[in-house]
Amino acid sequence: MNNQYFVCVNPNSGAGKSGKDWPLIKQKLEQTGFVFDYAISTRHRESIEHVQRALEQGFRKFIGVGGDGTMHHMVNGLMSQNEVPSADVELSLISIGTGNDWVRHYDTPRNYDHAIAMIKAGNTQLQDVGLLSYNDGAKKEYFMNFAGIGYDAYVVEHTVDLKKFGQSAYLYGLVQCLFQFEGQDLKVEVDGKPFLDEKIFMMIAGLGKFAGGGMMLSKNAVINDGYFELTVGKDLSKKDIIFMVHKLFNGNYIEHPLVETLKCKQIRIKAENKDIVKAEADGELIGTGSFEITLISNALRVATL
Repeated sequence: MNNQYFVCVNPNSGAGKSGKDWPLIKQKLEQTGFVFDYAISTRHRESIEHVQRALEQGFRKFIGVGGDGTMHHMVNGLMSQNEVPSADVELSLISIGTGNDWVRHYDTPRNYDHAIAMIKAGNTQLQDVGLLSYNDGAKKEYFMNFAGIGYDAYVVEHTVDLKKFGQSAYLYGLVQCLFQFEGQDLKVEVDGKPFLDEKIFMMIAGLGKFAGGGMMLSKNAVINDGYFELTVGKDLSKKDIIFMVHKLFNGNYIEHPLVETLKCKQIRIKAENKDIVKAEADGELIGTGSFEITLISNALRVATL
């Protein structure tokens, strides 16, 4: 086993700040005594390949330099390989994204020196991972924070070019998309039992609490309790959404009578119209169709304070 670190750098994270600051971060890692190899991504999702290649070379400790998307791709590289049990590998993130939602759960420092010191200390904990299957199970995507169906995915799709504006992009998209999106007819099964068969506005399967640049979309989620916090907004009107926007930041939107939450381990979503129902995972648009979301308990080892 290789005791060195492997660093995955996404130079586009944080509207290019990650690439700009990488020479400084590299210097700080070296000065702190880290021994590491690294790769800079030149295309979308390339970190998946970097992680899998490094695992084959014996690396078991990884640092991402980027945002939630960078960590999402590293997690997918780890979870979709058979070289080593995923919990035997340590992942950490020097966070330079726009949303920075996953690191909020761990209070990961944004200061480079403090983040590097945290990784150096070697404290870790296990957390759960979600698996989103689609195309009749032929395609799979792992996530470490949340997955969304319906309006949430629609907003992600229509704000992808605005990510450099961070939270403001999501808020802008939230309002703009509101006048274009209509609820979708879904049949939902939870832990093998029928749950809903009606028009749904949005559905969030949360491991962590935060999404959309600090919005608390899964207020009661616990990232390692072995359950998703499933939050379902039923046939919400545009007026309902406008009046609850401010409650997205403290999670109190779940008090609305058309919003329902529950703990579960598996969710099956059958879409009436497979061509228009979209899913996203950790802020990445995934695909369309019917979906199955499954929890994998304590599958991911991450650096913590």
